[in-house]
Amino acid sequence: MIIGETMDKKLKELRRISKVTTPRIIIGKKGPTDQVISNIKKELKEKNFVKVKILKTYIDEHGKDETFTEIVEKTGSKIVQTIGFTISLTRK
Repeated sequence: MIIGETMDKKLKELRRISKVTTPRIIIGKKGPTDQVISNIKKELKEKNFVKVKILKTYIDEHGKDETFTEIVEKTGSKIVQTIGFTISLTRK
C-alpha cells in the first residue's frame, strides 16, 4: 500500500525532527487559551509542525491526556509524539 507507506515515512521523519527541536510554544498556568490555540494554528499553517510544552503546574491540576486532547481538538491537528509534558503536532 503506497499511501500507508508514505504516511509512515512522513510520520517517522516528523518524529526525528521532534527529537531535535525545542518547543516553540509554552503553555503556562492559564492553560491553552484562545491566544495560545491561535498561535499553534499559525505555526501549523506556516510550518506544518509545532512542538508545545505544557508546564507541570497546569498538568497537575487538569491532567495530561485531557490537556493534550483539548489542544488537538481545538487546533484540528494530529499528534506526532508525546514525551512527558511535551506534545508535537502536525496538520491532519
